[in-house]
Amino acid sequence: MNIKYVWINEDVMDDFKVIMPWELIVDADNICLAAMDDDDNIMGVICYGSADYQVDILWLYVIPKYRRQKIATLLLDKMRQLLIKSGQVYPITARFQADDEQLYLFFLSYEGMEVTYSHDRYILKPNDIYKGRYPMLTGKESLKEVKFFDLPKGVQQNILRMLSDEEGFVTGDYEEWKRDLVPELCRCIMRNDEPLSLIFIHRLSEKELELSYLYSVNPVALGEIIAGAAADIEQYYPDCKLIFDAVNEKAAAIAKKIYPKMKSVPVYEAELI
Repeated sequence: MNIKYVWINEDVMDDFKVIMPWELIVDADNICLAAMDDDDNIMGVICYGSADYQVDILWLYVIPKYRRQKIATLLLDKMRQLLIKSGQVYPITARFQADDEQLYLFFLSYEGMEVTYSHDRYILKPNDIYKGRYPMLTGKESLKEVKFFDLPKGVQQNILRMLSDEEGFVTGDYEEWKRDLVPELCRCIMRNDEPLSLIFIHRLSEKELELSYLYSVNPVALGEIIAGAAADIEQYYPDCKLIFDAVNEKAAAIAKKIYPKMKSVPVYEAELI
């Protein structure tokens, strides 16, 4: 079987939409490579991006009828060859849910790849969001909730700088970071121009939202801000699930307290050094 490799760019993107997530942006930072047979049938696709001396596999998919023919292995091998040729000899990583059995088994079997548990991912359905246990403000102090992107640009930058210094939160290019978010769901509670709590949410797919970042120095303010976002999700995105990656014990404890009946699934990380 002969296989040819094709770069996916904006000119041919429409030909691949059937197997690629709609939110994946193909540009200079996100590179996509397709494997095709002699009749130009798509067999599989791998997409990856490089940052901070690391290569992340963003998407790896093989058309079902071409599975068990080592297409995924060939795609990953080809990606590694291209990276070496361009001088990017960096560790390669991928994150995936434990219930994605095909990816799990593939990364386990790929020579040199190590697969380890990373964290739990919580998946909230609309009814979970509606029934969340949200602590409320008592009214004893004056706090204001505002949409993050309604704040003056200078205040936004000061908050992001503080998050970078204190929390290690990095946005990269501001406009690209903002583009991936749902502005009306990104909000904060302020006291004297300092954030008590804030939340950033972006859209993963047509029916999935991701709570991509939470910050709080006040648990009651945190409950208030999550409750407000939940109400908006229920009203404006009634068919969407909310996904939350609990990357540390504090985040997991908050999630379990507010959403005791939510579904969780382990997330694994594959790494090839």
